[in-house]
Amino acid sequence: MHSPKADLRLPCPCGSGRKYKNCCWAKERREYAAGREAISNAILDIFDYVHEHMLDDMAHVTNVVLKDLYHQFSSETMDSVKEAVGELFGLYVLDVCVCDLGSNGGANPIDLYLKKKGDSLHPWVIEFLGNWKEASLSLFEIQKVNFRKSFTAKDVFSRKEYLVIDGQASESIEPLDYYFMRIVPVRDEYLLIPFFLPIDRESTDLFKANIKELKKDIPGSKTVTWKRFFKKNWFLIPYLWLKKIALSMEPPIILNTDGDPIEMLRLEFHLKKGSSFQVNSILSSIPDMERISDASYNFVVDTSQRNDITLDNVIISSLDVSETEVIARVNSGSRADMIVDLLKKHLGKFIEDITEEEDYYDSESSHDDSEDEIPAEIKIELMTEFLDNHYRKWLDMPIPALDGLTPRQAAKKPSARKKLIALLQKDTASPVEGFSYDKSWLWKELGLKIQ
Repeated sequence: MHSPKADLRLPCPCGSGRKYKNCCWAKERREYAAGREAISNAILDIFDYVHEHMLDDMAHVTNVVLKDLYHQFSSETMDSVKEAVGELFGLYVLDVCVCDLGSNGGANPIDLYLKKKGDSLHPWVIEFLGNWKEASLSLFEIQKVNFRKSFTAKDVFSRKEYLVIDGQASESIEPLDYYFMRIVPVRDEYLLIPFFLPIDRESTDLFKANIKELKKDIPGSKTVTWKRFFKKNWFLIPYLWLKKIALSMEPPIILNTDGDPIEMLRLEFHLKKGSSFQVNSILSSIPDMERISDASYNFVVDTSQRNDITLDNVIISSLDVSETEVIARVNSGSRADMIVDLLKKHLGKFIEDITEEEDYYDSESSHDDSEDEIPAEIKIELMTEFLDNHYRKWLDMPIPALDGLTPRQAAKKPSARKKLIALLQKDTASPVEGFSYDKSWLWKELGLKIQ
């Protein structure tokens, strides 16, 4: 394929002696446009064929990519992912069926199309289809962009650079962006299959490391080319891409003041018979152990010197002593380990056994819950403060579900604004009963009308 790039003022390459613009330029422009249109029509024809005749293959591709993700994330999260990127993922599925999977019996839709159309096809289409079938998906860094004309992309694995002629794609990408793409050579140019999966820059190094590590595990990996690796492991790239998007759509994880995810645990220290009096006496003497009733304690740490929280003291565990056991409640695994080590050190000779389980608080406990349970209004205040901080950072974070744009950037871009609104409309999960986070300030911050 030869695009009309020559200087129009120079003599025509045909040797006529006339200027290029007055000789072959118009003819070559028509031929170039006809070739590109023929290629676009061929892509659509082949995608239509896959839709009509390869539904089982499409279902297989979809299942291979999504099955593990449905084990890792909730159905609600995956439904949100499909809503946000369903169109892009659908194009990916079609492309894999054309290039990497093949249909039952080994026939490829490109081969069938070539056989059906034969000599009626434009010669550029025949070359493009042959190269499309052999091309592999890879990760590319955008080097330069010529708006509405072309862009230069560098394969981060092979280190090769490609000048891609694509006016539409060059409208939406920027230098230093990263995308998973399939680039196809045709004559003296490179064309882009009409889909590309955006990767936010912060995730790129992790993606590269994960992919390189997986390639190392393949027998004879040093002799396996990147092209062969991606052709065989066609499911890997969309899996990593969708997993990143799903992670960005999960509700924020609530952490305790140590930075650990909240996990309510109940520890039972079973005591030797007749030892409860001595146990109470020892617990009362442990530094930072506050006695709040005859048989109830709070283990408290001083946090007045910390700048990341507003509380001066934090209750690490509440403890209740009965005739047969000490029951300790904590909200993380690391705090559970701390309390086990503490009580083993001071009460070791009185402890016969230790059990741990998820804590479903018993309302008939030996003391009133209201004495050491954090009031609901305090929980709501802490939850609101946490989410305020989370969303302030979120405003300027690249979000995969927004094609790698930050929410502020997406709000200014009509093509991404619909996805942003869908994210804002999602409910924020909360462990506090009756709590509902008010996102109205976010809409105002982004200049959007609340919907």
